[in-house]
Amino acid sequence: MDITSANAKCFLTIEELFPAGVLLQNYATDQAVDQDERQISIVRMGVDGHMAAGWTPQPHIIHFTFEANSPSLTYIRALAKYMETQKKIVRLGLLINIPSISTSFMFSNGVLTNAKDFPALKQVLDPVTAAFAFETRS
Repeated sequence: MDITSANAKCFLTIEELFPAGVLLQNYATDQAVDQDERQISIVRMGVDGHMAAGWTPQPHIIHFTFEANSPSLTYIRALAKYMETQKKIVRLGLLINIPSISTSFMFSNGVLTNAKDFPALKQVLDPVTAAFAFETRS
């Protein structure tokens, strides 16, 4: 079975700035896109040994790692700057298409949560990261 990630595509929609969406590209070599595990159930054990569990909503946290020269960083920096100057949250959408496993994920009602202003200056520039939180996935 094919598990190639090189042909995966990610499209970010930023209604207030780039409503048509932008193709994210030029990812870092060893890390491109990653998602935090979500806690699906909250579980407690009573003193009498009986377990109780419940579901609570959790955000979908998606991390991107780009090479320092990625054109995608222009969009992320513009979004961060816009949020800072307007002093408001901007809602986002994200589509991740992974052809090798015939799967797509659509995330909505998201926000930029973390971003680096510049890469670490070393022998060569380090990759740059950005993180987003999304309310829903379909």
